[in-house]
Amino acid sequence: MELEDSLYPLLREVNIGIDPYEVFQDAEWALLIGAKPRGPGMERAGLLDINGQIFAEQVSSSCSPKI
Repeated sequence: MELEDSLYPLLREVNIGIDPYEVFQDAEWALLIGAKPRGPGMERAGLLDINGQIFAEQVSSSCSPKI
């Protein structure tokens, strides 16, 4: 809602769904935003690994078509 409410001049639509291939089907650009906060005693490398896994499914789904 914040993206739609902010009146970004180049934002045409926001797609939300559970099937990554369907959501990214006609996308030229996709901005994936999200992260797990750093916890006590957590090393930066471990945090990067965890945060990298958040979008792994979306990235692999958007790069290859569903058969």
